[in-house]
Amino acid sequence: MRKYIIIGLFLAVNIAFAAYNPPPSTFPKIAQVPEAVANMNFGVIAAKNAGGVSCASCNSGTDETIASSSETPTSDNGDAYWWGWEFTISGSQCITGIKYSVRDGGGGKGATCEVYDDTGAAGAPGTTLGANYTGTVADLHNYGYEWEEMLFPSTQTLTTGTYFAVCKPVTTSVIYSRPDSISGDIYRSTDSGANWQTDEGYLLMIGYLGCAQ
Repeated sequence: MRKYIIIGLFLAVNIAFAAYNPPPSTFPKIAQVPEAVANMNFGVIAAKNAGGVSCASCNSGTDETIASSSETPTSDNGDAYWWGWEFTISGSQCITGIKYSVRDGGGGKGATCEVYDDTGAAGAPGTTLGANYTGTVADLHNYGYEWEEMLFPSTQTLTTGTYFAVCKPVTTSVIYSRPDSISGDIYRSTDSGANWQTDEGYLLMIGYLGCAQ
């Protein structure tokens, strides 16, 4: 008799277990998240700007010279012309300003530098990128070959392309440093940017500041 009671209890337990644990095939399937989505770093994506590079930590305290026409002055010259140094960007670049080896020689003179595109005649400076890509030093230093940093109002981004760092005096002529040779091409305008010429004899020290990517 005890044997049949034990068998009955065993069957009852198995029936109850089956009622609460249906076969795996009866459970609804949960869609798998694609691996690419699962591995996304949404914090990084949110920090990226339209240029595909984060400039959040790039400022005048963390920037450096990314490129320049030269770092070795040997002489100087003075005039009131506009000068444009051609440079190229590959990918995306955080840029904080333009540096220009220039001085006033006394008298509180200033200079402005800004970024232009290359849509001018025969690839010359064309149109300024605007106030966000413009920096001014109202009172230049007086002596020596030191750099002046023409910082933008805030850090900006440049994407792949050819640009010009165009520098000009605020009011009257300034004295700029001259190296023996340069990297890139220098353009000159004697009529406030209306027309541009380039020549191997145009030697100035201009560069741009930013953060290495």
